[in-house]
Order: sequence, then structure tokens, then C-alpha cells
Amino acid sequence: MATSDPTSASTQLYVRLMDLIARLPEDTVASRQRLYLQVRNRFEGRPESQRNQLEGVIARIEREKTAMPNDTSVSSGKDHEQATTSATAPTPAAAKKTALLLPALAAVAAIAAAGGYFLLKMPDTNSDFSRGLDGYTFNVNTLVQAPDTGKAFDARTIGNDGLIEVRGPLSIFGIKAIPVDPSKRYVVAARVRVTQDDPTSAGAMTHIGVATFDREGNLQTDPPGAHRYAAAPARVLTVADGWIDLVGEISGTGNSNHHQFREGTASVRPVAILNAGSPGAVTEITSLSFTEVK
Repeated sequence: MATSDPTSASTQLYVRLMDLIARLPEDTVASRQRLYLQVRNRFEGRPESQRNQLEGVIARIEREKTAMPNDTSVSSGKDHEQATTSATAPTPAAAKKTALLLPALAAVAAIAAAGGYFLLKMPDTNSDFSRGLDGYTFNVNTLVQAPDTGKAFDARTIGNDGLIEVRGPLSIFGIKAIPVDPSKRYVVAARVRVTQDDPTSAGAMTHIGVATFDREGNLQTDPPGAHRYAAAPARVLTVADGWIDLVGEISGTGNSNHHQFREGTASVRPVAILNAGSPGAVTEITSLSFTEVK
């Protein structure tokens, strides 16, 4: 059978992905999901058969991982480095593993077809919420640090992984402005799930994208949208969707759609608007990232 043939594409994908997981600074569910998201980004535009093949391999790995709920080590059986939950520098071993991921990701993409792109390192924005809401605010017009708990939200960790639970409408903006070159390509992504549907909207209205700013730091508001929701412009998610990766590319300038920067955009701040117009909804978010691709 093709699945047992060591030269088959599925087997090669499996081996490559397991190798990438072994290179992660830590082997946790959230870390693997962020890795899968990067790999999926590389498969965008590929034939459906290749994307389905990738999903089958990912499902196989997660089944195997689930069968070992108490085993948090990497597949080699070696103890993994403990993840840091502060802004301190990573350990040399963790830094070495992280440095090895980019070329290995390129190898995964090459299995399916020639070409593809790799993700470039961006400024630390606490994109995995491992430090709670550190680096985030609830008002795009201020840089006031958001607290970790409140009437409508709660930041908590599961192991070393961050999760923000949002009850009712809430907007989350990155505080740190990320410089951009609109002629280049970027990906905005978030991983979310709805745990309670709003009865009126039959789910939870979700917007994922970036707030754009000119060279003077002024917020840009030219339509479409108050912000550019490249990953999810007014998408209704439901409990039935489970965990879902919302991913979208943005590049160039114009006002035709959410996948363009505004004219004169010099920097952006990631934004997640959760449960918009859905006061009865509850949504969880575990990552919000903005990454340059090449």
C-alpha cells in the first residue's frame, strides 16, 4: 500500500513533520498547531490532493500524540527544553532548535512541489499569548496595557501555552507597531474556537486582521473596513467549527479588498475583534500573528 511505502509522499511528509516537531523548543499541542499553520501556509495554492494529503498526515500525528497524553517529550524520546514564559532570552538549545525550523519547513514544502515560501522572523509580539495579554490593548487609539482578567475576558495558561477567553464583544490590538513594506507579502493568522454560540447571530462574528498606520503613526481608516481583516472579514464561527486557523495574506496597496494595505501604510498592529455584535458568544483565542513571507 502507498501509505506503507517509505518512498511515498505521505510517508515523507510524516517523517519531515515529525522531524520538525522534534526541533520545536517544546512539544505541546499549541506549539504543534502553530507549526502546522506555517506548513499549511506553504501549501496554499497547491492542488487539493496535496493539501488533503497534508491534513491526513497531521491527523495521523495528532492521533499518535493523543494516544500518549502524559508524554510531552519530542518524538525522539529526549527531554525537551522548558518553554520560557517571560521576555528573557531563550536557552541556547531552544534557540538552536528554532533556528533549524526554517530550512526544515522549506524541505516539507518541497515534498509536494517545487517553490513555496518561507516565513521570516518578526518582532516579538507575544503572538501565542504565553505571557497573557502582555503587549495587547483593547483600544486602538491608546497604548494602555490590557489586564489579564476582567468582566468580559480571562487570560490563562494551559501548560506553557496561552489562551484568552472572551465573553461577549471585545477587540484585542497589539501594542507594538510592526514596520511594513507594502510591496512585500505578509500573512496574518489566528487560532480560535467558539465555545458558546450567540443565539441571535447563531455563532460569533469574528474579524482578524491588522490596523494600519501611516509614517506619522496616524491610524488609517479608508474603507473597506475599519481595519484590514485579511484573515477573517466578518466571519461567523460556531461551536461546531471547533478549533480553526484563520489565515490571510495581505500585500500591495489599494482600497479594493481586505488583502491590500492602505496607500501610505508604514506599520501595522495585529487585531482580533471577537464576538462582534454577539453578546451571548464566548470565544477562545490562542494565537494572533503577523508574519512576512518570501
